[in-house]
Amino acid sequence: MHFCAVIFRLNAELREAAGIGTSDLFGVSDDEYRGADGTIIRREYADTPNGNPLAGRWVLRNPLGSFVSFDQYRNDIAEKYGLRLLPPNSPDQGRRANNPKQP
Repeated sequence: MHFCAVIFRLNAELREAAGIGTSDLFGVSDDEYRGADGTIIRREYADTPNGNPLAGRWVLRNPLGSFVSFDQYRNDIAEKYGLRLLPPNSPDQGRRANNPKQP
């Protein structure tokens, strides 16, 4: 199997295990991205589930709002889970919002 295909499959498996159904997240502000299914990546300043301070790190939450993961950089967390971070008013935003299952 080709290396890129393996990485794509692993990303999809991570998303599925975390309960994330979308792969596109649209910017709603400088510090927040949302998917059509309710998935969120945003900066948070609270504590991790273990009580460690996040101090403005990027947090990934599934559509139910459950903590999935965090990272210092938004692109690293997005890459790990195979998510695309799209800017606000992206041409894809309206099309995907109306049909979240569209690739």
